[in-house]
Amino acid sequence: MTYEYIYYTIGKEYFYLGGIMKRGLEQWLEIGERRVFSILKKYTVCTEKQFQLKICEAGPYNQRIEPLILDKVGDKLYREEKILSKSISIKNNNIGVFYLKDHDKQIVEKRIENFHSNLFKMKEML
Repeated sequence: MTYEYIYYTIGKEYFYLGGIMKRGLEQWLEIGERRVFSILKKYTVCTEKQFQLKICEAGPYNQRIEPLILDKVGDKLYREEKILSKSISIKNNNIGVFYLKDHDKQIVEKRIENFHSNLFKMKEML
């Protein structure tokens, strides 16, 4: 793995100004898998949009993957049955919720129920 960075120093502080990080597809897929598992372990359930926000737009700069790669990661994990999904319906809109296969089913159902009620409240406000 090679890195090309441009740093500007003031005293002992380093500020990142820009750079290029060269990685292969396999490395990005591996990072994506780690991030998906980390988020699902922390939050139990998550929608695709939440994954995009947390993995593609937030978090460590050098671990923000492109949405296309995130889709590949999700498809791979779903095919391997490491993550499962459930569709919930809110005012005629179906939203896919993802969770780890290994999580306790009662906890997952409770989180999905809380998730559903919060989304329903948000839809009513709109």
